[in-house]
Amino acid sequence: KQEKDIKGSGIPHVEGELMGLLHPSWWSVLWRKFLGGVLGISMGLMLGREGPSIQLGAMTAKGLAEGLKLSAREKRVLIAAGAAAGLSAAFNAPIAGLLFVVEEVYHHFSRPVWVTALTASLVANAVSLRIFGQVSVLAMTEKLLRDVIKEAKEKKQLGIVIWSSWTTWENMGQGNKEVEDLAM
Repeated sequence: KQEKDIKGSGIPHVEGELMGLLHPSWWSVLWRKFLGGVLGISMGLMLGREGPSIQLGAMTAKGLAEGLKLSAREKRVLIAAGAAAGLSAAFNAPIAGLLFVVEEVYHHFSRPVWVTALTASLVANAVSLRIFGQVSVLAMTEKLLRDVIKEAKEKKQLGIVIWSSWTTWENMGQGNKEVEDLAM
């Protein structure tokens, strides 16, 4: 209630920060967004990964930029890189983090943004994969693949039964009358 900048996904807040329209306290947003996410997930609520991860990454980068006393331009570049790192860490997809920043957040191609965002994305991906032991979101294990194939075969068999029943119904002349009655 006290920090309006933690509401929602956080992506519009990061964009507002980069446009110079918003100036939230990075520490206030960082700990409140993190704690709110942990509490929400622990209570069984649904919480998307993309927006909060992007905002957490951007606010961490803003804190680093302020600690290093960077210029306003360098601060914006680092915030964009932090957003890329957040997306990369959330989905183990460093190229997606880079493309997100270049296309959606920064809105124009800039070599310092590109290089910094790519570096931050690769580092975040390495940290999440190596230190925290996360696997790719779309990791295809043998068991999962077997289960998917088994389910597809079962649905194919069900589809054949339904198709056969409908065809038999149609051939008996009953189907058209029933459909006409439903339409009226």
